[in-house]
Amino acid sequence: MHGIDGDVFGDGATYANLASKLDTFHVAALSYDDEASACESLEALADLYTDRISHDIASGIALSSGTPILIIGYSFGCVIAHRVALKLQQKSAHDTRLVLFDMEVVWPPGNTLERVGAYEWLGGDVEAALLLARALGSVDGAAVEVEKLLGTPAQYRNYDGAVARLFRNYISERLTYEEFNRLYLKAGKSMTTLNTKVGFSCGTPKIFHGKTLLILAPDSAEFATAREVNAKFCSDYQVVDGEGSHYDILQGDNVLVSVDHIRNLLERT
Repeated sequence: MHGIDGDVFGDGATYANLASKLDTFHVAALSYDDEASACESLEALADLYTDRISHDIASGIALSSGTPILIIGYSFGCVIAHRVALKLQQKSAHDTRLVLFDMEVVWPPGNTLERVGAYEWLGGDVEAALLLARALGSVDGAAVEVEKLLGTPAQYRNYDGAVARLFRNYISERLTYEEFNRLYLKAGKSMTTLNTKVGFSCGTPKIFHGKTLLILAPDSAEFATAREVNAKFCSDYQVVDGEGSHYDILQGDNVLVSVDHIRNLLERT
């Protein structure tokens, strides 16, 4: 399950990296396409993704008796994955299990300037630029911009100026302006929909009783609150550390640590 940017920034590469290490399994990513972006609530989006998974199973994917279905969420995708796992557990005879990468299953998260959704929403375009800066290693720099904007009355905030500074100070060494412009505008659209429609329709989820694994990013302490929060909504629950930060836990060789944890979860009886 994709993050709040709809996987615009990852462009599928993050999930492909994980899938390539789980190549003995059938692995599919849920795409935040036009049909998904038309969903007006978390309930509707979770229904759509549950139906897609159920259709895959019904259309010929060979699942022997006892084979688990593993629902994996990354970042904001943990919110969606938890709801899908709940629905699939009700609809499917297969053992449904859940893997959560470094995020709570409720939205919005607790108060901090370092995480999207954890402070006053500043608009999709600005939030996309902030998220991209964080993903490129400038968590503190992004927090400075958030604090500057929140410290200014809303009617006087210079959002374009903030985006320009984020690009100039934290992003320009890695991306051309054309690449940045394409990415942050597209991601901003997805983030607006997922935050304003899906995120704020979350409510309080039910408890998932299947086997659940939370993999925390040790270099991103600001997400560690997920440990206690998710314990309230997952009854058969284990917490482990992955490798790296929230933004690169699934990239490169960092993913290998998480793959070992996932295989251990699949082997649990």
